[in-house]
Parts: sequence; structure tokens; C-alpha cells
Amino acid sequence: MGAWGAGIFDDDIALDIKDDYQNLLAFGILEEEVFQLAKDYYLLGNGAGDDDSIFWFVLATIQHKYGILTEEVKENTIRYIDSGEDLKNWEDGDPKSRKKREKTWLI
Repeated sequence: MGAWGAGIFDDDIALDIKDDYQNLLAFGILEEEVFQLAKDYYLLGNGAGDDDSIFWFVLATIQHKYGILTEEVKENTIRYIDSGEDLKNWEDGDPKSRKKREKTWLI
């Protein structure tokens, strides 16, 4: 994982997802189509990839910002937060970074 911090966008994959998603929206492609393209490209078919939580967190952040948060994105993001599955990516790293990541979603 090419991460340099605990924030949502402090990760190479997160920035790729963000840039692709926002660029497609900027080209005038409907959000539903952009969402499906992003899912097809970034998620494994079974939804069990190491970076799947990053995908949902990025989309939740962007969709919320634009006021278009879908129920699917919201539910998947909450599922990853509640399960703590995202933190598996941080198990071998710096304990301080893991704590910061845990706090990322506390509102």
C-alpha cells in the first residue's frame, strides 16, 4: 500500500479513485455510470480485496461532498467502519498511524 498518512486521501489508490471519479463526473458522465465504472475497475468481484475499504471510504467522502451519497456507498462504508476491517491494512504499521486512522471516521 502506498500510504504516507492515515487520512482518507493519504494513499496512492485513494487518490487514483478520487481523480478518476471526479474527472469522469467533470466530463459530464452521469453519476450512476461513473459509480458503476469505478466499481468495475477498482473492486474485486467478491468484494474481498485489501483495498476495498479504501474504495468505499473515498466514494463516501466524495459523494457526501457533492450531496449525492448513495445508500450502497453509505452502507458499505459503515460496514467497513463497524467491522474494523479497514484497520487490517494498518496492523503492521506504526501504532500512532493506526490510532489516527481509527479516528478518521469518528464523527
